[in-house]
Amino acid sequence: MGFLIFFGVLLALLAYLLLMQLDLVLNSYQQQYYLRVGGLCKLLLEKDPEELVHLRLKSGLLNIIWRPSDFKSRARKPKKLRKRKPEKSRKFKFRTLLALLKAVKVKEFRWQLDTADPILNAQLYPLFFFLKNQRMRCSVNFVGENQLALRLSSRPVKFLKAIINP
Repeated sequence: MGFLIFFGVLLALLAYLLLMQLDLVLNSYQQQYYLRVGGLCKLLLEKDPEELVHLRLKSGLLNIIWRPSDFKSRARKPKKLRKRKPEKSRKFKFRTLLALLKAVKVKEFRWQLDTADPILNAQLYPLFFFLKNQRMRCSVNFVGENQLALRLSSRPVKFLKAIINP
């Protein structure tokens, strides 16, 4: 009986991990750059007063910060040379890449562009006007602001399906 309960909980945990929502947000309007993994954790890219940026992992009561200098401090060991057997090459097929791109859903896309050249901005204005729709808002401005807001969403099961069955 205990084995069945353990197996059921393990199966429910696996189902949750495969069906949880993954969100990638790149928003230069509000200076937000993060990856949210369901309700489990959130990986943020933030400004750092000591260095350029740092990564922050938030998960419940856990709050971990990684700086780029933390990654450089690890000494690399020299690799031992050994004879390799010829391996079967695993090429990533274009069809698989296309299936992975289709597995991601674009929830929001806003882009404001200024090329710092008023003539080029005026030439791009009609193109960006026709690109507008409800989900994709592209515009050209003449005030010197370049901004991007992108929100992508998917589930791990969709990525797994795209790799196994493109």
